[in-house]
Formats: sequence, structure tokens, C-alpha cells
Amino acid sequence: MGLDTCGDANGEIEYLPIFCQAEKDRSELLAVYCYQMGNLTQFTLVFSDEYYPVWLIDKIYRMFRILRYHRTADIETFYMRIDENSSPVEVIFSHDGKGTYSGEQSYDALFPKHYSETVPFENFECNESRPYIYINTWNHLFSEKKNGSISYVELRDYTVIHGDRGKAEEDYRIW
Repeated sequence: MGLDTCGDANGEIEYLPIFCQAEKDRSELLAVYCYQMGNLTQFTLVFSDEYYPVWLIDKIYRMFRILRYHRTADIETFYMRIDENSSPVEVIFSHDGKGTYSGEQSYDALFPKHYSETVPFENFECNESRPYIYINTWNHLFSEKKNGSISYVELRDYTVIHGDRGKAEEDYRIW
């Protein structure tokens, strides 16, 4: 079976990632939107919020996000490229020129940088055909590996919605 990211909602999705979220992250993964574009699959994750590690700055940052993005949900996107045999080749941690890769940053980094990175699929640890993708920072940046000694929770079963980043932003917009 090839990469069928959003076909039958009841069917198994062969390369659907297993996300590993920092245990201390209070945000809930609400949905994963996926959208097939030729040999690329766009994965857009929607989290209930993001919590800055400093309480007072978090309140100010939350208001900024509501005014700027018209939502409280945090939305992050990456892509998986497949070859002509429908096998994953690489994961691209970037969207519209903004990186979604954590690099070596820790969960509590006060000003995490959004790195762009293309990671060969063989660098990912997998459970059968499902790659583990680690969410390493409080603002939900991704990596193929754990950063630091924090504990993670595996997210294997989550809501999958057929749609692209634009649909996710539209669905979670406050006004």
C-alpha cells in the first residue's frame, strides 16, 4: 500500500506519524490535517494553544496571537515526500518559508528559532511504517529525535481531517 494520508477515514494510514509530545506541554493535539499534492503530503497539526514558559509573557503573547492570527490554536505544518513506489523519502520541516524544525533546542527555550530542515526518512525511528516525530519545544517545533531528558507522551490516535493548512486556519479562526 502506498502513502494514503486521508483516504478512508476508517482505514489504516500507512505512514501516518506517531507524534511524541513533551509530557509537560499543556496543549492538546486537536487534529491533523493532511493533503496530498503529487509526491508531497502536507501534514498540518492543530494544537489547542501554546504556553510560553514565563506566565506574564504568556498572557501578552496570547493577546498578540489572537490579534495577529485571529485564533488561539497553534498551527504547524511539515511535508513528507514519497518516491515513485509510494515509499517515504524525506520529511521537510518548513512551510511558506518558515521553518518548523526544532534543531537542538530544549522545550523551555525562551525564544525558539524556527529552523528549516529536510531529514531523510531513514533517520526516523519507526513503529512498523509509522515514523516517530518529536515535538520538542513549547511552540511545537518538530524533529526526528528527542531533545534533552524530558519525558514524552506518544500520540498514536488522533483526529485526521482531509484538508490543507488553509482549511485548518479557516476552521480554527475566531473571527
